[in-house]
Amino acid sequence: MSVSNQVANDIQTQQQAPWWEILLVMFLSLGISLISPSLKLIGILIPVAYLIIERRMRHRTWTEIGFNLHGIPTGLRQNLGWILLVGVGIQALAAFCSYYFLPAYFQHILARLPLDLTSLNVGLIVALGISTLGEEILYRGLFQARIGTFMPATGAIVLTSLVFAWMHYSSGAALIVMIDLTSVLIDSVIFGIIFQRSQNIFVAWIAHFLGDIVGVIFLLMMK
Repeated sequence: MSVSNQVANDIQTQQQAPWWEILLVMFLSLGISLISPSLKLIGILIPVAYLIIERRMRHRTWTEIGFNLHGIPTGLRQNLGWILLVGVGIQALAAFCSYYFLPAYFQHILARLPLDLTSLNVGLIVALGISTLGEEILYRGLFQARIGTFMPATGAIVLTSLVFAWMHYSSGAALIVMIDLTSVLIDSVIFGIIFQRSQNIFVAWIAHFLGDIVGVIFLLMMK
């Protein structure tokens, strides 16, 4: 083995995190958020702190984590179908079905959103942009990417999406809650597929942001 190959292998080994480490962070974050909704911010800050510390300890670059601005155009072209599906198609179908066939689900969505949906204003757009980017960094750039190092990509996407869906839990009638969590789960799986294909947080974020904007537009139209 050449010296350069040996160095590359040593760096790769140094960057590998033990499987239990990321699972501990993920379920600690989930557990705190479930114990008390008022502690949800702490549950979010724990993985954020872990990402920052772990990146420095294992000498990961931001590009390796998925912050790749130059790869956005290619990623968008390669995943355009998935982006339109989750960003427009699914949101339109969910809004139409909930409004006309399951009004209780429509009201449940309105009730669980932490944002004031009086109008699609600049403040709302900025809030959606920041929140969706934060979620993609945590769930795709951190959880899915790390879990994917010791589990097949499909398993990493599903496990991450289960946690993502549960973090959006809001109490209500059992059937309505199940439909809501299933809808969030499907969206998350598609975000995960987009991230897996592009290895780019920004591409997954654009899909997520588009989905939330389109969803809000439909909610405002149907209120």
